[in-house]
Amino acid sequence: MRPLVAGLVADDADGRAYRSAIRHWLWSERPVIETFAGRRVALQVEGPEMIAGQHRFPMGGVISGICGWRRLGPVETKELLFDLRAEIDVTINRWLFKHALTDVPDFQRPSVDRAKDDAEAIASMEAWVRRNSQIEALHASR
Repeated sequence: MRPLVAGLVADDADGRAYRSAIRHWLWSERPVIETFAGRRVALQVEGPEMIAGQHRFPMGGVISGICGWRRLGPVETKELLFDLRAEIDVTINRWLFKHALTDVPDFQRPSVDRAKDDAEAIASMEAWVRRNSQIEALHASR
């Protein structure tokens, strides 16, 4: 428990990220067990999860965004989750094929060397910003 609490209260980028991941806990009456966010709408799936017959159901869900707020019941949320997961599978598989990352799967979760890999990640972000800033400047000059 202590590493979790230490991570949440850390006054650094990791602490802010951990707190951001649980911010929805502060304004939900039920425990939020999953969150799906698009650019304009989001779904919070509420728990605890319950079993009815041979099926698992969330207690409900809340959609928020351009449509305002919409509360969903357990069955509606379960059906929407089924559709969302199918779309996630399609989108990720399409992305993997597009980037030729479908060769041989690695069945071990890759580890992260925080010092080395974080520095490489930041460098790639900065390179992306430079590249896209040049493209934006070129388009603006036309």
